[in-house]
Amino acid sequence: MNKIMIVDDEPMTRSHIQQFLQMKFPSYEITGVYGNGAEAFDAFRKNPADIVITDIRMPVMDGLELIQKLQELSTFFVPIIISGYSEFTYAKTAMHLGVIHYLLKPLDFVELTQSLEAASSKLHQNQMLHDHTSSLLEDQELFFADLISGLFADPQKLAAAFHRLDFSFSLSESCGVYLRLSLINPSEPYCYERETLETAFTNLIHMLLRPKCVSTIFRTRKSYDILIIHPDAAVTDNSLQELCAEAKSLLKLDISVSLLFSFQHLEQLTSSLKESLPRSGQAFKPHEAHTLPSGENAPYTRPEPSSAQESIRLAISYIKEHYSEDFTCQELASKVYMSSAHFSRCFKQETGVSFLDYLTEVRMQKALLLLNTNIKVQDIGKMVGYPSKNRFFINFRNYTSYTPTEYRRKVLKIMN
Repeated sequence: MNKIMIVDDEPMTRSHIQQFLQMKFPSYEITGVYGNGAEAFDAFRKNPADIVITDIRMPVMDGLELIQKLQELSTFFVPIIISGYSEFTYAKTAMHLGVIHYLLKPLDFVELTQSLEAASSKLHQNQMLHDHTSSLLEDQELFFADLISGLFADPQKLAAAFHRLDFSFSLSESCGVYLRLSLINPSEPYCYERETLETAFTNLIHMLLRPKCVSTIFRTRKSYDILIIHPDAAVTDNSLQELCAEAKSLLKLDISVSLLFSFQHLEQLTSSLKESLPRSGQAFKPHEAHTLPSGENAPYTRPEPSSAQESIRLAISYIKEHYSEDFTCQELASKVYMSSAHFSRCFKQETGVSFLDYLTEVRMQKALLLLNTNIKVQDIGKMVGYPSKNRFFINFRNYTSYTPTEYRRKVLKIMN
């Protein structure tokens, strides 16, 4: 279901567009109707829309400024401009902002229909591309996790797995380092609330070291083990010192950095992990760990298999206690100190079902119990984690083949 926002300072235009959408596109959800760009921008931050239909000339904030500010928040919406002004300068500015639908007043609803259909098609294409990219990134992340776990001891198996994943570097260029970033004071407040700390560290490394690839392999509440593929292995003590300094300056966090391994090839990294103590004379020798700026160096140890099992056990307990809350797989993975991709894999290995299927099962079982009471159906949906009535109905029907109301009237009547 596409979500649409309407922004125009003329009440009649807003009303006509809203009525047209409700008649012609009843499946679309109108998230809001606003008289200027500032109101629309504030609303978009709380409830993003897929399509924004906006006038250009408006008080407080015009349509072009609105689109520009919205693009700073999201790249997953399609703007449609309507305007009574046909001057070339407006159209030119709009094109620079990526606007491909520019309609003139008085509005032609045939043209609006065509623009909405084209926008819907573009959203679908963008979603497919996003899903493919996300899937590829998850597979790449799991590749590195498997590498560190020692699953690619066979060089041929390593090469085959590597070439399937479309990395931006070749296997022969896979030199790099393995770092541990440790929080000196884990209880310190983190200043960028909208961004996860893992993302912030990754962005910081990209900014300072210009690597070809960065992947978080393992994390705890206090530390992050990060694999970096660097084009010339130019990760020096000075660059690690700079990483600590920039974390302090930009993120307001005190960290220490341990250089656990340096390697000229991923195969060498695999070889080093295969043995607990590499023999002298091997091509690869672990770099003597340096801790910066000060502190006790923590030796590298691979996570025990039970650590993932323990994380999944904690996740299951969390689901059972917090099923009524709105949370994602990524958010839960973060709570048990795992990456989203690794968490998803381990969760299915431990439970036999996906995270979403397990969460749905817990919620539906709770809903079945609550339907045997006098609580309203819509309230039950909210109580089991579905603020949207439609989403609750769809999931419940997929789970039982009945709507909640049908289940209460038919099935429970027979059972009782």
